[in-house]
Amino acid sequence: MNNESYVDFYDQILHYFHNKPLKKGDVEIWKNQTYIKLMEVLKKTNDKQKIRNSIILLISLFEDLPPDILNNRGDKMENLKIEEKKKLVSLLKEEFSSNSK
Repeated sequence: MNNESYVDFYDQILHYFHNKPLKKGDVEIWKNQTYIKLMEVLKKTNDKQKIRNSIILLISLFEDLPPDILNNRGDKMENLKIEEKKKLVSLLKEEFSSNSK
């Protein structure tokens, strides 16, 4: 495959993401078929970097992953009691004032 066909393949992924169907099952089937096609291309070309980039693109667009491991930890501010909010604000003020010295 030449570079143009890889660009076309990336475009196909982006186009599908932009116009993806509402049914999650349809998206899952398309993703799995795309992974299979990528493995076939890898067998033929052995171009690991391009395939890796395609997989990264698929994962970043279609997987519902948190941005990092700390994303869903802790309590939401609106769920804290007033005393807990005051303590949190006090600790943050203390932290910022000690860092600015």
